[in-house]
Amino acid sequence: MMKRIGQPWSFRAKFLLSTVLISLILPTMGGLFLYNREANTAKSLIFDEVVHQTTSLAKSLPPAIAFEDVVSAYDLIDSLSINPQIKRVSVWKKNLESKFADFEYFTSVHPDDSSEYPSSPPQIGEIWAERTLRVTKPILSFDEQVGLISVERSLSDLIQKRTTFIQFVGSSWFIIILIILLVTLWYQNALTRPLKELMTVAERISTEGTYGHRAKKLSEDEFGKLTTLFNQMMDSLAESNRRLLESKNDMEDRVKERTLDLTIANQRIIAEMNQKEKATSELIQTKDQLNKREKLASVGQVSSNIAHELRNPMAAIRNSVYFLRLKNEDDPKVTHHLEVIDRELSRSDEVIERLLQMTKE
Repeated sequence: MMKRIGQPWSFRAKFLLSTVLISLILPTMGGLFLYNREANTAKSLIFDEVVHQTTSLAKSLPPAIAFEDVVSAYDLIDSLSINPQIKRVSVWKKNLESKFADFEYFTSVHPDDSSEYPSSPPQIGEIWAERTLRVTKPILSFDEQVGLISVERSLSDLIQKRTTFIQFVGSSWFIIILIILLVTLWYQNALTRPLKELMTVAERISTEGTYGHRAKKLSEDEFGKLTTLFNQMMDSLAESNRRLLESKNDMEDRVKERTLDLTIANQRIIAEMNQKEKATSELIQTKDQLNKREKLASVGQVSSNIAHELRNPMAAIRNSVYFLRLKNEDDPKVTHHLEVIDRELSRSDEVIERLLQMTKE
């Protein structure tokens, strides 16, 4: 599965990537190291061989050059023809007559084309080309240089060995990487499978909010012990959660009972307060009635006294009116006024009577 941009690398992806990189780097470095060591060893052997052969011929050729015996010189250098890798052996002698060239061509073995011989002899030393090695040594006679010998060797066998070695290293590299990848995938599966199981169970517990899920024990190693400890921890959490739920339910029941008791007590208090309020209201009404009655009694007493005090003069006035009417029966004007007085006295008497009735009620 491809990694999305911005998404963090999972442990499985990191582990696989690091293993692949290590699988590529270590065999490659090992192959390069072996190749370089093998190539350097082969080149060193070839170089030592060519130098040894060239030095041996340089020591054997001075008499043939001194007597200009080309046949003897040819026989000596032809001994190298048994080695198929020897491409060319050239001998140059010192030119004592020419002022322009120090050495001139003397003889050679396995020339590819005589026209290709250089007009001047090669430089003393070793020259590594892509496919050949040329070693040039001086020919000395009594510590005096009398010529040059140049041995040119083909490196086809070294190239063939290098090709074979590269093929071998490549095949070995591929097999090693394949084995490492297979082992890595197996080890990665063995490593990440228990972790994935634990992560799946943890996600279920986190999502559902219950502690009933348990991880499967897939091995008896450290991950198996980790799974066992994880399940034991879940058991402890489940037991703690169960106790908390029981405590919560018990606390809720107690709160309900206490609330019910408080409600009943509150209702009782409210009823008592209502009764007290009603009794207080009745007491106030009774007190008001008593006060009213006392006031009415006082008013009645006063009214009786007033009525008594008013009726006595009114009775005297009425008697006087009666006597005045008897004496002045013939005088209509006086009679009229006496009737008015008598009528007003009757009216006043009615008012006094109503006042007395009100005080009695």
